[in-house]
Amino acid sequence: MHLYSNTFSELLAQACTGNALARVRSCEDLERALVHIVRQTLREGIAGSQLARRILTEARRISPDFPFAPIRNQDEFVREIARGVCAEVVGRIQPRAVSDLAVAETVISTPN
Repeated sequence: MHLYSNTFSELLAQACTGNALARVRSCEDLERALVHIVRQTLREGIAGSQLARRILTEARRISPDFPFAPIRNQDEFVREIARGVCAEVVGRIQPRAVSDLAVAETVISTPN
């Protein structure tokens, strides 16, 4: 039997608990995965999804003349876009101190 493990999901779950190392590793993994998507989005130039819009926005932030001016180092440009998008996504992760369920249980089980 083959067990499936989604390492990225596990890292994000750990990052949500406040694990700083998991947060860094999830950003590194996401950045590597985004490189292909960034290249394709830049090539097509179409903002057909929220991620594509975010990529194109980041490209214009890094290079205000994009897509009209040539990019000197395309590989570095792509990596910088991936890094920026990743930082935004992972930056939205807020560590959960107490789950909503635990809060509800605390309120329910409080003696009168």
